Amino acid sequence: MLLGAGGGFTAGTYTGTRGVTGGGQHGIGDGYNSNLIFYITIQSTGNTSDFGNLTSGRMPSVGASNGTRGLFMAGARRRSISGVHDNYGWSGIDYVTIASTGNATNFGSVSNNNVGTSAGASNGDRATRAGGVYLPTTNYSSQDQIDYVSIATTGNATDLADLTDARSSFTGCSDGIYGYYGGGNKITAYYGVAGPYTNVNTHNIATTGNCTTHGSLTPGRQDENQSSCGSNNRLLWWGGIQQYNILNNSYNPTIRYQTAGTTTSNSSTFGDLSYRRSRISCVNDQNRAVGVGGHYSGDSNDRQVAG
Repeated sequence: MLLGAGGGFTAGTYTGTRGVTGGGQHGIGDGYNSNLIFYITIQSTGNTSDFGNLTSGRMPSVGASNGTRGLFMAGARRRSISGVHDNYGWSGIDYVTIASTGNATNFGSVSNNNVGTSAGASNGDRATRAGGVYLPTTNYSSQDQIDYVSIATTGNATDLADLTDARSSFTGCSDGIYGYYGGGNKITAYYGVAGPYTNVNTHNIATTGNCTTHGSLTPGRQDENQSSCGSNNRLLWWGGIQQYNILNNSYNPTIRYQTAGTTTSNSSTFGDLSYRRSRISCVNDQNRAVGVGGHYSGDSNDRQVAG
């Protein structure tokens, strides 16, 4: 399973041909936090090639770029304490130069330590990291904060804006001006889980204004990272889990789309995935979107990884 994304652009400008994806989880046990980075040429069919390694292995990580530099922001790691498995948040940010292969370098840290299952977007100048949940989830709640970094310069993230509601296990994308964040759920300490959400949040990444609502997804979906991507005029929402249940994971087989921009629109069906899955890594240029890897269930008791 490969998570993260490397597609990015400034509005109206085509900026590259390579998609980069990194991190993920090799299996269900401890020690399976992947540090691998791969790349593809978006306009050509073919297998992924080795790019390098992250500074540390991690599961779902927020990906963003300006077409030259790619970022992998925050994430989660799996561990075992006294035989009990859990996940804990990872606050680091890594970066790579997309045109040349090699290992990632430390960029800085997000503003909330130990937060995983966040979403992100980029306008070609700023990269955002939105929401997420403090891990372990049994003690803490989903967040509504959006922070950002300037992609061209290294440094720690700064608070930017707020979502309309706290959420985690969701996904984000951009049209080069606005960030869009859709799906997910809300974990409240000691009170359980609400969702999955159907509303899509949006804000102008270049400003400090809080999010408003940009239509809805149908049905609502969740999971660490159900995936999305965007061009100047269209947003795509890939797969995900409609309602998580360990006996019936209800993986969504569809790709939904919305019209980007200031006019609010609900999602419509774009087409179907090759098979049901969630946690897809999506990269795109202005003409083609590619979904890489993902997660599916072989039966009611078995979680497997799709390459």
